[in-house]
Amino acid sequence: MLSHQSSICAVVPVSDIERARRFYCDDLGLREVPVAPAGGLTLQAGGATMLFCYESPHAGRALHTLATWDVDNLEEEMENLEEHGVRFEDYDLPDGPTTDNGIASMDEVKSAWFKDPDGNVLCLHQLDPALRKLLPREGVMTAH
Repeated sequence: MLSHQSSICAVVPVSDIERARRFYCDDLGLREVPVAPAGGLTLQAGGATMLFCYESPHAGRALHTLATWDVDNLEEEMENLEEHGVRFEDYDLPDGPTTDNGIASMDEVKSAWFKDPDGNVLCLHQLDPALRKLLPREGVMTAH
């Protein structure tokens, strides 16, 4: 059984490490960690959580969300990222989320999705304050 103290690392395939570095570091504001196997890119994503990018001919083929950041103020984070060229997706799916101005509200969570340069789906989400109080903050991913 995994320890609830264990950190987690999302793994994202990319077609070009340098382009990924510019997007994840410059546009999203993540910090590169100088430890990366085989020419990959390791990024600190908040607390002890990491995001690892590696070159792959299959980059951008996943249609699902590969990573999501828990943020305190979704609209503020979206505005900040939009200033850095990030474009948020709009969805109107019969069996899935529907967005209004890029934001889907689902019970105790608001979410907004965007894509990296390869088309990998990423997300920001904001938990309802009552739900947020129930969760430990140490190690929770936060956007910068």
